[in-house]
Amino acid sequence: MERYLLHQEFKCENKTIVREEALAMGKLRYELFYEECKEDSSLVCYGAAIECSLFGENEREVLRDITANKDLAYEFFERLVAYLVTPVTLRCVAEDFIEEKCGEM
Repeated sequence: MERYLLHQEFKCENKTIVREEALAMGKLRYELFYEECKEDSSLVCYGAAIECSLFGENEREVLRDITANKDLAYEFFERLVAYLVTPVTLRCVAEDFIEEKCGEM
């Protein structure tokens, strides 16, 4: 499957997108972004979004405030892309990732 890195970093709304990848001729798109944390505006928190039009309808899911740790955010993003996660399963994959990483601490 083809994999493209579309952007390194650009501003969009109140978030800054730091990674964006598209698969399946652009029908499956991933974004990693950061924005001010809800809890503490002096910190940035990373979130992810997935958009999919593989099955006819256009689906999009966005998760904010997944982590404030840049390395974990990039690892999570790579997992989303590697496992072809769709919007429907984004939340479950995020919960599993967080549980896994908490268990490693």
